[in-house]
Amino acid sequence: MALRTRTFLATAVTLAVLFLALFGAVSSITERSFGTLEARDGAAAATRIVQAVRAELSRLQSVSGDWAPWDDTYQYVAGEYPEYPTDNLMTDALANLRADVFVIADASGRILFAGGSDLEGGGERDLPADLAAACATAARTAPLATLEATGGILQTRQGALLVAVHPITNNALDAPANGWLLVGRFLDAAEITALSQTTGLTTTVYLPSGSNPADVAGAVGRLAASGSDRAVAPLNDDLLATYVQMPLFGGGGTAIIRGVADRSAYRESRNTLGLFAAAFIAAGLVLVAANLIVLDRSVLRRLKNLSSFLHRVEAAGVEARVPVEGTDELTSIERNINSMLDALD
Repeated sequence: MALRTRTFLATAVTLAVLFLALFGAVSSITERSFGTLEARDGAAAATRIVQAVRAELSRLQSVSGDWAPWDDTYQYVAGEYPEYPTDNLMTDALANLRADVFVIADASGRILFAGGSDLEGGGERDLPADLAAACATAARTAPLATLEATGGILQTRQGALLVAVHPITNNALDAPANGWLLVGRFLDAAEITALSQTTGLTTTVYLPSGSNPADVAGAVGRLAASGSDRAVAPLNDDLLATYVQMPLFGGGGTAIIRGVADRSAYRESRNTLGLFAAAFIAAGLVLVAANLIVLDRSVLRRLKNLSSFLHRVEAAGVEARVPVEGTDELTSIERNINSMLDALD
């Protein structure tokens, strides 16, 4: 194998090994750094999701807290004010409350009023019997003695319903509670859009009874194994998912709220690694070319000339002399050959 070829291969292999080692180290450091950054971003996203849901729940609890501890509502449940729904629960009133569902039940769980408003289409909403019954059953899980509002996400056949429940008592809060008042807002497309705008994430709510995507099922398993209520995982190279687990109101499992964000930081890291690789390869090619040029001019060309000269000596005798160039080791060889020729002449 020619010296030029061996030199090229040695240089190329050395650079390739160095490139792989450096690229592996830089890639590992970058992946860890951006992984930490994405975990931090995911934790912040989970906090935004929780805060947004709690803000809407707080609004519903405020509504239930206004209507449940009220003499008129208390008297209606006691059977002393039968005109209460007509006087107070008109469609416009429920629409102003932004209540999809408004249910009043007595202490035995018997439904006295079940209605709501169609916030998207306008007008009154007739509650299906199974929805009203589910609301009444869930309301009964709230203790009457505390006279405090509770709530959460309720799983219904119609979808996820965010509810607030408050025991019914009088204005003075000194009468024993005689029932529950439940106010609910469906987490429908409009509410999810509002939630997404608030959090800055593409948000979806998944219930145990639904047909959930594989990533959500996987998140449920990871959450159960870790004992945490939050998890972060990439969906693909472009999207990062944050999962928040919330217990269903009234029992029955947990809901998963998934928020999806763009993985801009990850893409930037991959682009940075790509630029690093391209720059290193370009620098390596320049280095190989420079080494070959220097080798050719300082060694290989002179060795070729020396070989040609020796052939001339063989053909023409010892009168010829080697041209002496430079001050390096080859220069010493050239002088030694000339000295030998002088001695032979």
